[in-house]
Order: sequence, then structure tokens, then C-alpha cells
Amino acid sequence: QTSCILDTTLASMPTTRRRRPGPGSSPVPRLATRRVAAAARQFAVLLVTGARQVGKTTLLRSMAAASRHYVTLDDPLVLRLARDDPALFLQTYPPPVLIDEVQYAPQILPHIKMAVDARGKPGDFWLTGSQPFHLMQGVAESLAGIGRALQGQHHLAVDVSDARAVFRVEGPLAADVLRKLAPVDFDRLEPGELRRSRLAQVPAAFWKQNDGYTVVCFRSVAEYVMGLLCNAAALGSEL
Repeated sequence: QTSCILDTTLASMPTTRRRRPGPGSSPVPRLATRRVAAAARQFAVLLVTGARQVGKTTLLRSMAAASRHYVTLDDPLVLRLARDDPALFLQTYPPPVLIDEVQYAPQILPHIKMAVDARGKPGDFWLTGSQPFHLMQGVAESLAGIGRALQGQHHLAVDVSDARAVFRVEGPLAADVLRKLAPVDFDRLEPGELRRSRLAQVPAAFWKQNDGYTVVCFRSVAEYVMGLLCNAAALGSEL
């Protein structure tokens, strides 16, 4: 295998209650560190996804050696290069490299695959993304198709997926965590069925998938929802 995807939405939370570090303080230990380190030793491509501001980039940069390049696609000039000339982008930022916010330029993914096929060293490419890739697939093509279908008519088609935050709640007690927060009969929620409801004081949507649940909320309340989920999943709070 050449790639590994880790969702650190909840796994990257600190082992202790979150506090803003003071001057000269060391980083708070992360629960995901060992999983990330193990995956980086085994796979050529490591993708860490999760909601914004949960520490994905901080975690990877703290683990990176000095020889690893770092580049963020939040930079408009870098983003243009990645989209317009992915091959030149990878020549400019060769492995080992950490590419931040890779969801903005999916055009580079086939070129990363070719580089891995040619070189194939564990840990060559570390990537972060603030959106689940299965939700991003085909967005640009769909918008282009809508534009062609409505050509000549007054319309506006915009990708607003970045206005949402996505969480994963997994494990044998995942349903119990959400039962504390949402007025939903989770025993009757079918796999893949989307349910719109509330998590405490905010609107949210969720669906059952594999051994857990995907939760979606507005990005503006993501920190509040993160706190809800962490408190509901705390040890000793089992139903």
C-alpha cells in the first residue's frame, strides 16, 4: 500500500483539557501522534483530514524533520502554480514535503501518484485537508455542468462546502455519544440515511457510515460542536 488517510477531527484533540499555551510552553501532546508516526513510516502518502483549527498542520510540522519542505495552498500564488502546472509544482517542492490544504488543488494528486510509482519511499508526501475527499469528488465538474445547462439564464452556482465542518464519531459507543446531544432514535437510523436535527443548541446533520457517524455543522459553530462531542465522549460519561 502507498497511501494512508487519517481523520484527526477527534483523534487530534489533546490528552488534557485544552488551554492556550503560554510563552515558551511546549506543545500539548496529541492522541494521534503515534498513529501518524506509524503511518508515515509505512506509507509513501499520508493524508490527515479533519475540521479547521484542530491542529492538523501543527501536529505534522512538529513531527517533520528539517529536510522536509513545507508549502500551503492557502497562498494564492502557490495555489495557482499547483492548479496550472502540477508537474512544476512538484519540481519546486520535491519530496519529502508537507502540502497543507491539498483539497484546494486536486489536480496535483495524479502527479503525486506518478511520483510515488516512480520513487515510492515511505513518508515522501504528507498532506492535510480540511474537507473529506469523498465529499469533494466531482464538485468542480458538477458546477461546470450546471453552468452549461443554465447558460443564457440568470443563475449563480457556487461551491459552499468550505462553509461546513465535518466530524467523525467512531467506536462501539458512537451512537451513545450522539444520543446525549440529539433528539434522534439512532437505533432506527439506517446506514447512509441523512438526518437533519440539532446538536444541543445548533443545527446539524449526520448519517451512519461503517462503524461510526459523520456529523456536519456550520463552520462558525465548529468549535462549539467539537466541545460538545469531546465532553459527550469523555471517559466516565457512558450512558
